[in-house]
Amino acid sequence: MEISLLRIMTIVIIIAGIGGGTTLAKNRKVPRLGPGELEILQMLWRERGITIWEAQHALRLPIGYTTVQTRLNRLVKKGLVDRVSNGQVVPLVAQLVNRRKLSQQEIQAIKQFLDAAQQRVPKSKE
Repeated sequence: MEISLLRIMTIVIIIAGIGGGTTLAKNRKVPRLGPGELEILQMLWRERGITIWEAQHALRLPIGYTTVQTRLNRLVKKGLVDRVSNGQVVPLVAQLVNRRKLSQQEIQAIKQFLDAAQQRVPKSKE
């Protein structure tokens, strides 16, 4: 299981220090977060896509695997972290692309990434 940080809202939360009554655009309430959840968000921002095992070690704290998993699950329920299973690229890209409307610039950048990836694929001998 891989967890990826996908929302810019997390930056606001970390910088603002989480105020219970703070609101974001369109009257979205900022969820309350405990210190452990903030530590995980900060680590995810630093590390990007990461497995639970990698998150446990990246925190550099005496914290158990199941505690990290529980905190990540809470962040998923609060809508601050998204879960992508099995570390597969296609579900991750699909989730990112289908999550919102993309600008033409974003679509063009994605196409350039895919073109570059295609160039790195070894040519088959037929």
